[in-house]
Amino acid sequence: MSRLPSIRLSALALTFAASIAAPASAVAQDAEPQVREPIKAVEIRDRTGQPIPYAVVSMGAGAPRVADIMGIAELPSAVTADSVQIVVRRIGYRPFGEYASVIEDGRFVVTLDPLPRALNPRTITERRDTPLARRGFYERMERVRTGANLGRFITPEELDQRHVTQVSSILAGEQYLVIQRYDRRPILSGRGAGCAVTVLLDGMKMTNMVEEIYTREGQDEIQRLGGRLNGTARFLAGRQSVDDLISALSVAGIEIYPTAAGAPVELQRAAGNSACTIVAIWSGNRQ
Repeated sequence: MSRLPSIRLSALALTFAASIAAPASAVAQDAEPQVREPIKAVEIRDRTGQPIPYAVVSMGAGAPRVADIMGIAELPSAVTADSVQIVVRRIGYRPFGEYASVIEDGRFVVTLDPLPRALNPRTITERRDTPLARRGFYERMERVRTGANLGRFITPEELDQRHVTQVSSILAGEQYLVIQRYDRRPILSGRGAGCAVTVLLDGMKMTNMVEEIYTREGQDEIQRLGGRLNGTARFLAGRQSVDDLISALSVAGIEIYPTAAGAPVELQRAAGNSACTIVAIWSGNRQ
C-alpha cells in the first residue's frame, strides 16, 4: 500500500512533462526553415570601409561587370551558396581572387588592399572623379550592359594586364574589328565589307587616317594618285595609323562600337555621318 502514492506521483510527473514537451515539439515541427534570397551583387570596399567605384568583377565564365559609383557590382548570375569565388581588380589595389564569404545587406563584401605605390590614399570624392568617369566611359559601359547600346569596353584594369606599346596590339583579335597591315602599318576596318573605322581620340575625330582607304572619298583619292598599287601606296604614305596617334602606355580606356547607328549619340555626333565602326580611345592615367 505504501508504494501506490509513489506510482501515482510518477505517472503525474510523466504526464506533466509530456504536456510541456508537446507544445515545443509542435512548434519545432511547424517552424519552416529560413531560405535566404539568392545573392545578386558584390560590394567592394577599402580597409577604411569606403566604397571603391569602377572595380572590375569576374565570376567564372560570365562577362565581367564594373562596380558603380558606390562600389556595387551586379554578379553575372545569382548565388545561393554561402561563398563564391570571384576576381576583383581595380587600378591601385591588389587583385582579389579568393572566396568571398562575408555577406551584408544581401551582398557579398570584398575588401581590397592598396598597392605599395598608393601610399597616399585618395579620398572617395577623388576616386569617383576619374578622367574616364568625367568623360562618360562608365556611364556608357552601363548602357551597353543593359542593352541600350552594343559595344566593347577595354578597361584600365584590362589594359594594365597587357604589356604592349602599340594600340594595334590591344585591338588585335577584337570581334568587331579586322586589322590588315600594309608595310607593317595597321589598317582597321569593321567586320562588314568596306566598313570604314572612325577613330576618336579623347572625343575628337581623327582625320588623315589610313582607315579612310575604305571610304568612297579614299577610293577616289587613290584613283587620282594613280590607282591600284601606286595610288594605294601614295595614299597610305601620307596618312597616320592608330599606332602613330598615341602609345598604348598612354591609353586609359577604349570603346569599340560595331556600328555607328548603335553607338551612343554623343559619339555618333563626334564621328560624323560617314562613320561605320567607331573606335574611341581615351588617354590619361589609368585610374
